[in-house]
Amino acid sequence: MKEKIITFCLMLTCVIPTYSEEVSLSVHNEGEGHDNNYEIPIHVDHDSASKLLRIDFKKSIDCFVVVSGPEGVVYQKSINARNYQTIAVDLKPYEEGDYEIVFYDKEGNVIDGSFYLKNSFKNLTNC
Repeated sequence: MKEKIITFCLMLTCVIPTYSEEVSLSVHNEGEGHDNNYEIPIHVDHDSASKLLRIDFKKSIDCFVVVSGPEGVVYQKSINARNYQTIAVDLKPYEEGDYEIVFYDKEGNVIDGSFYLKNSFKNLTNC
């Protein structure tokens, strides 16, 4: 019983709080036929603990996505979002700083947003 209590206490102290930040997106250079109430068909979250960028498509769209930061372009891909898919971009190999995500669609619309990638890893070798 004592071992179970100790194990439980160790598990509680090792729990790392996670923090997810919604990336605010805005629309620029809208094509003709769009009004001011244009719905952004994409939702983007940035999880600072796991350094994961999650892109959720709310409806089926074709676009080109570019994620760039201090090192330049870190992700770019042509997306054919059928069936409202989700894409995860691992940002662990990249350095801390300001990042921008930009979506270009075939109608000339540009949707963009920015976020800050924080390096939460500490160097414990110099203790």
